[in-house]
Amino acid sequence: MEKDSETATALGEILACMGETPEIITIGATPAPAETSGRLVRVILPGSKGLNIRSNNEEFVVESVFYSPHYNGLAYRGCECEGAIGANHDVKTILALDSLIEIPGESKVGWYDPESGEVTAETV
Repeated sequence: MEKDSETATALGEILACMGETPEIITIGATPAPAETSGRLVRVILPGSKGLNIRSNNEEFVVESVFYSPHYNGLAYRGCECEGAIGANHDVKTILALDSLIEIPGESKVGWYDPESGEVTAETV
């Protein structure tokens, strides 16, 4: 292997990372029950992304949150295909609330009020 090759460079970078302290990110295989605050339920906000744990952790863009009689609980409506082109670019998918998990540092979260159907951003 040549010393200046891309492979040698990549291996050098990997070797350098081996000495760093690992960062542990907990993304469970099964989601925790929906977090609630009184009567509010924590959700990923419309316009934000989550990971669909029932579909190879594919990114899912949330368009709305609503009560689904089919799931007997909250559900997300959105698209698994951000940037998709072709015949399926406008296909919408419905996911049960526990099928979608937050992407640490990227997903915007808030609260769903089952009484009013309103979604509000989480206040820090």
